[in-house]
Amino acid sequence: MEPIQRHVKIQGSRSPSDGDIKYWSRRLSKHPMLKGKLGKLLERQKGKCRWCNLYFWGRDGVEIDHFIPKSLGGGDEMNNLMALHKHCHDERHSNRQEVIEKLAKLQSDTN
Repeated sequence: MEPIQRHVKIQGSRSPSDGDIKYWSRRLSKHPMLKGKLGKLLERQKGKCRWCNLYFWGRDGVEIDHFIPKSLGGGDEMNNLMALHKHCHDERHSNRQEVIEKLAKLQSDTN
């Protein structure tokens, strides 16, 4: 038999449209559907996209990407993964020189 899972109620009269991005990002990172890699990445990144540094919202497309692509020897370890908005992921792969410079900065920030 599965144990009872308690849910934390939303505080007071809070609403996703109230502008409290930190509160909603924390709640999103603890959502039961985000317990895997994505949840860990969102928690590590404090609910923000690694590319644009803006918070994720409920309907944003979120993708997991590799700092070092698998085709260049990168693996699926957590320190080689990042969560990005879908449009940021597309941007990252669109312009190679800008991407190389930005990735170098992101990796230096991580280490």
